[in-house]
Amino acid sequence: MQQLQSIMGSHPVEKINIPFCQQAFISAFISFIVANNISTQVIDSPEFHFMLLTLHNDVVILHHTTVRGIIIMAWDHYFYEMQMEMKTASGKISVTMDI
Repeated sequence: MQQLQSIMGSHPVEKINIPFCQQAFISAFISFIVANNISTQVIDSPEFHFMLLTLHNDVVILHHTTVRGIIIMAWDHYFYEMQMEMKTASGKISVTMDI
């Protein structure tokens, strides 16, 4: 734990005891993939499978195309919500970019 904390810096790692739930795992896994911009191709590697199975031997490991589909559905949902929010905005919306 001390070695992990030295790697992580001043951000202590706390262990949270949460009963395993496949749906919660998938949700957390998708969030991890998206937030860290990780290629979904890594999901199919034997090393990644081994790592997940060492954490929980009953985990169902999704294929990378399934994960990609879940990410696209989540993006579509978020995009729709953003469109609805923009339609009901009380003022004009402007977007600027510095490319």
